Amino acid sequence: MQAAIQSYRKARRVDEAFRIALHYPYLQAVQKLFRDFPVQIKSYLMGVLTDQPDHPDVHYALSVALMEGGGKNTEAETHLRAALETATQENRKRDIEARLRRLNYQQ
Repeated sequence: MQAAIQSYRKARRVDEAFRIALHYPYLQAVQKLFRDFPVQIKSYLMGVLTDQPDHPDVHYALSVALMEGGGKNTEAETHLRAALETATQENRKRDIEARLRRLNYQQ
């Protein structure tokens, strides 16, 4: 996945990379994408949230994007809490809880 993201970036097809980012926000290449395109990725993910409010990955991806892209901690926390409510995988739940602890520590 990381190679695909890098390939899309080189080809200037970041919209394709954003689609991958929605499902794999924990990858280093995706987090770099979030830092490099914070406004665009937030807009893309908010669009997904509007169109598909029950999407299983959108709150998680949006929270990671906000944390990586310098977004507001309160906004990231809101999406992390929503992601925690819908998370089914234990490793994702642990990651979300760790991110919530980091946000609370920063405040």
